[in-house]
Amino acid sequence: MLNHKAPGSLYGGGQRLRAFAVFRMVGCVMCAWGRRRREERLRLRAAEHDRLRLVCAVDWAITVARRTAAPGDLVVVTVEAVQARAFDDFALTVTRAQAAAALREKLRLRAGFDIAIDLDDPDDDA
Repeated sequence: MLNHKAPGSLYGGGQRLRAFAVFRMVGCVMCAWGRRRREERLRLRAAEHDRLRLVCAVDWAITVARRTAAPGDLVVVTVEAVQARAFDDFALTVTRAQAAAALREKLRLRAGFDIAIDLDDPDDDA
């Protein structure tokens, strides 16, 4: 029969309490580490989701500009059109610089020679 009250026993005295405290402390540290890791993953996922929605808004702005242009005319896509499409379709507020960068990247990938980008800043009086 086991003697749970023996001086060297894991089950007796304060050793059980100390073992539980160490176990609890390690568990808390692991939970905090996991929480930080999970929050970082969620933040990265949200950023990627917003980036993909902006790319979709750029695609739609180009598509609408192509459909409204007369045959043979140069298609002009404005940064404001991208910002408006992002806000209207996805309730996504993007800066002018973000919209311009996404539009430049999309046109670089498409290599669209019949598309022009209007990047003039309307606030710039120079």
